[in-house]
Amino acid sequence: MKVTNIYHQGKFLSENDLMPPEECCLFCRSKNKKIAAVIQKQPDVDLFECLECHAVSASRMPFKEVLDKYYSYYYDNNSSKVTMGNITKFAKHIYYGFPNNFEGKESFSILDFGGGNGSISYALAKDYLLKTCKNISISVVDYSETMRSEVPDISLKHYSSLSQIDVEKFDLVLASAIIEHFPYPKEELTKLFSLLKENGLFYARTPYVLPLLRLLKRFGIEMDFTYPGHLHDLGQDFWNNITNKLYPDENLKIIRSRPSIVETSFNQDFIKTLLAYIFKFPWYLFRRFYGYVGGWEIFIIKDSIKK
Repeated sequence: MKVTNIYHQGKFLSENDLMPPEECCLFCRSKNKKIAAVIQKQPDVDLFECLECHAVSASRMPFKEVLDKYYSYYYDNNSSKVTMGNITKFAKHIYYGFPNNFEGKESFSILDFGGGNGSISYALAKDYLLKTCKNISISVVDYSETMRSEVPDISLKHYSSLSQIDVEKFDLVLASAIIEHFPYPKEELTKLFSLLKENGLFYARTPYVLPLLRLLKRFGIEMDFTYPGHLHDLGQDFWNNITNKLYPDENLKIIRSRPSIVETSFNQDFIKTLLAYIFKFPWYLFRRFYGYVGGWEIFIIKDSIKK
């Protein structure tokens, strides 16, 4: 029996599709790591867990052209180009995840990294931020086309690459379900934090499926890691230590770190949605001793006070 993802599925890669094995952690460059799980055999691709920063990454990365081909049909049946069943609910979730941090700003700028057509950041601006902000600018970084704004006080700009943004700083940076797709994500993550204003807000959502993968394997159930779409698994140990291990000089302060919002809806897939809620709930009782949550999210503020 195999459990697959509602939005996309993994793919077996041949030897010609793969770069040589990675020796170091792709986040902190430590060689102190261990095999956490097996993704595929012949050619072998494993999941390695870094024992320093706790990032979990595939042992071999695909060539760029392999990823480009994979992503050419990644969102064929999803017009918004984002993995979220209820976009309005998600926008509300982000807004209330940063209590009181959106108030008192006449203008507000958002960087939506990997935001598909920009529907999440646009819903956040239109339904919530316009209550307190007069002018909102949204910069969407994605390969897909950005939607058009129907509200005069909200402007939308499109970039195909993060490197196209140099000078501008942002009040809010969104990186929802995107970091895990980059073979070498440290550069992107560093850039995102550098683009935050003082008192700027950062939100990220990543897969955290390794504990579930191990649990299901005990019952003879194979879980699709969706490799090469997902190249990294970043859970609570990684995110809770990011301010100390990877970015001690960025004055980052964690506001919330918890299991991610359920991305499917009951009318979209009732069984998977119900199971997601059931699996996530025990974390609120047992916290760090429970990891079967499927995904993680982090709310961070870039403090203006130097540490």
